[in-house]
Amino acid sequence: MVVKFITRKNEIRDALFELAKNGLPMTYESFGQKVSIWRMRGTKDLLDLIAEEEKAKKEPDITYMLSSATTKYPSQIGGRPAKPPTPEQKRLAREEMQMIINRHCPGAVNPY
Repeated sequence: MVVKFITRKNEIRDALFELAKNGLPMTYESFGQKVSIWRMRGTKDLLDLIAEEEKAKKEPDITYMLSSATTKYPSQIGGRPAKPPTPEQKRLAREEMQMIINRHCPGAVNPY
């Protein structure tokens, strides 16, 4: 499988860590403006790869820092589409975000 934007993986990961340090999610569109990828179109496989690598290191999934402008939740939660998120996916998003906050921005308010 060819992962679009793979050459920018470290840059995207670093930008996600920067968001995590602030403790507030950003919409895909706003993040896309930040990293010059229009609305993050075509980045699902890259974000999935980053998520897998973080989980393999027993770290929180920093891709949860990105949220849909319409639902205010990540577009994928628990490995499944979340448009809209189910109650279970909302619970999972809150848990994952709390792990991100605890690791990268202790004391921040969980938006979920």
